[in-house]
Amino acid sequence: MTDRSFPPELGLTDTEATIASLLATREKLSAVVAFDVLYGDRAPDRQPQFAILKSLICNVRRKLRGVATITTIWGWGWSMPAADRERLKAMRSKTDA
Repeated sequence: MTDRSFPPELGLTDTEATIASLLATREKLSAVVAFDVLYGDRAPDRQPQFAILKSLICNVRRKLRGVATITTIWGWGWSMPAADRERLKAMRSKTDA
């Protein structure tokens, strides 16, 4: 899985932190990739519905308000401006130190 260390004050759950980390390390994140990273190791009958991603992205957007902007690429996935990606990477680096 992806490195998920973010400052606790952001209030991200492990799953939300994984999404934030994926967004911080990619120019674009497809919904298929996000779902596979989060739930690909589960048997198909043990996976949540694909629509769970909408709720997770909504939560991440709310918790990152003022820190980063997540843009929807309709029918495909999400992206984040380069400056916001760098800001998130810097926040993660400070937590790791």
